[in-house]
Amino acid sequence: MSKLHIGPWPKGKGWEPVTHGNGELPRRDNVQFTVSDLAPKDKLTANYTYYIYQGSHIDTGRKVLCKGVSATGTSASFETQPMTYNVEDFGELVQSYQSYLAAVTKNVTIGIASTDFTRLKQSGYNLCFAKKVGDAAYNVVWRASFEYLEDNDFSWVPQYQIFGSNQYKDGITVKASTKYVTMGLGEIVTLNSFGQLGAPSTGGKSTAINLLNEYGPIHPGISQLSTGVDGQTISTPIYAAPQPMVKGAADFTPIEKVLVWFEQKIETSTIFASARSSSVELDLTFVNSEARVYDGGEWRKP
Repeated sequence: MSKLHIGPWPKGKGWEPVTHGNGELPRRDNVQFTVSDLAPKDKLTANYTYYIYQGSHIDTGRKVLCKGVSATGTSASFETQPMTYNVEDFGELVQSYQSYLAAVTKNVTIGIASTDFTRLKQSGYNLCFAKKVGDAAYNVVWRASFEYLEDNDFSWVPQYQIFGSNQYKDGITVKASTKYVTMGLGEIVTLNSFGQLGAPSTGGKSTAINLLNEYGPIHPGISQLSTGVDGQTISTPIYAAPQPMVKGAADFTPIEKVLVWFEQKIETSTIFASARSSSVELDLTFVNSEARVYDGGEWRKP
C-alpha cells in the first residue's frame, strides 16, 4: 500500500490535495480500485472527477472518477479515466494558471526624469537589471535595453532553466555548452558523465534549483523568464557560477532582489565582476511590486 493524494481535477498551478489515503494507483484506464484510511474524511463526493497521485510523484498521477464513498467517509472507490480534458476543464486550467501568475508575478516600475532621460538617451545608456541568486554577488546582466521610455515596467515569474558552460570571464556573454533544461524550484536535474542534462525530477531542496553533477568541472548557470521594458518576454541568464563545479551536488536559490542601473556598451547576458555604479537594489521578497525614479542622477521613491 502507498500513500495517495487526492485533489480536484484538473490539476492546475497551485494545486493542493484535499485528502490523503492508502492504496495502489493503477496505470491503465478504466480500472477500479479502493483508497482506504482517508484523512481528512468527508472531502469526496461520488460521481465527481478527481486527480490522484502516488507518493511524491505529483506529475505522474491520474484522472479518476469517484464511484462511491463509504458511510463513514474513511474509504472510497475509484475508476481510472483517460487523461483527456473537457472544454470546462480547459477553462478551469486557464483560470487556475492566470490566478497563479497573478500571485507570483513580480513587477518593478522605473521612472526617469525628463532631463535625465534626454541625457541618458543621447549618451547611449542602456537600462539594466540583474537578479540575485543565493549569497553570490550579482554577476550577469539579466536584461539590458535601450528601448526604455520615461515610465517603464519590468516583470518576472518563477520559471527557470538550468545550463552548463565551459567559460566564465568578466565582460563576455554567457554561452551555454549544454542544452537548457526548464525546471522549477524543488526539482533536481543530473548532468551525466557525458555532459548531458537529463529531465528534472522531484527531490531537491524545495526553494532551489538543484543539480547533481556526474560530469566534472563546469560552470552551472540559471536563466529566468522576464518581460523587459520593451515588452518582450524571454528567458535569459541571471547567474553563472564564477568557479567551476566539480562532481557532486549543488543548489542555487533565486532571491527576489534585483539590481537596477544605467550603463553604456553593455548587453543582456554579459558577465560582470565589479560593482555597478549609481545602482539601486530593490527587494521584492515580501511584496510583488516596487517603484523607483531616476532623478538628477539619483534614485528615489516616487
